[in-house]
Amino acid sequence: MEENYIDDIMRVLSPFVISKKDSFENDNIQYVTYVNLQDVYVVGVTFKDLGNNALEIRTTVEAEVEVKGKSRYGHESFEESACYNVFFNAVLENGLHHVKITDVTEYDISRYERNKSLSQNLVPYMYEED
Repeated sequence: MEENYIDDIMRVLSPFVISKKDSFENDNIQYVTYVNLQDVYVVGVTFKDLGNNALEIRTTVEAEVEVKGKSRYGHESFEESACYNVFFNAVLENGLHHVKITDVTEYDISRYERNKSLSQNLVPYMYEED
């Protein structure tokens, strides 16, 4: 995903990060005035079978974000890492075709069930319970 779609991921993720700029406020910066997406790294990919060779692909990315804002003592800047999900739809027929980004969300580990995931080889994972 990173090799083929990184430009598309950056294109849709940048405005999403900007829209969530207040999420970067912390103890030092009370008001964020500027955020800029610096870089993105793919850290996970899961596949969901939608039927008829259609797939939903959830790509989890770690984003490096430059943050600037107002503090008690003036202006400060720092770099922050944040995780996001970029969702794709595609058709699997002798490779991926009709690949389209459908959604971007903030990463939330509690939303995803591992038992419904497919491996990167599109084979269902089988989990053994202890």
